[in-house]
Amino acid sequence: MLNLIDALPGHITRGFAEQVVVEPFFNGKTAGQWFVDTALHWTMQSEPRVWTASILGALADSDRSYPDIFLPRVTARTLIIHGAGDKVFSLQDAEQVRRLLRTRSSIVRLAGEGHSPHWSTHGAARVAGLLGDLVEEPASTQGLLV
Repeated sequence: MLNLIDALPGHITRGFAEQVVVEPFFNGKTAGQWFVDTALHWTMQSEPRVWTASILGALADSDRSYPDIFLPRVTARTLIIHGAGDKVFSLQDAEQVRRLLRTRSSIVRLAGEGHSPHWSTHGAARVAGLLGDLVEEPASTQGLLV
């Protein structure tokens, strides 16, 4: 990733924004062109130095065991939503999060969705429905796999 940033001409290009933001994180066909254009526009408003600092910061923190420390402290019912086509986190990653939680939790996989299912029109409706169900569900039934 740093080599992509180093190759930029002093500003964020549309090609960089498409490769780094649009392609890995959402399905542009289902999100709608307005969303693609908005995501590209705001990504291109950033500067290469900001991206470099973000990547270096993420790498510096990557050896820390934040999930092992913080996830067991979560006390709220938790719904883990995983896009079946997620190229960032695997189903095994989602299952590891669930194992680390000490509260009632469940995992729902959404077919046809990627890393950010709430960014597509169909996915957003599905996520909203799942969250609505979570809020309305009696606490005694939380944690069932659906």
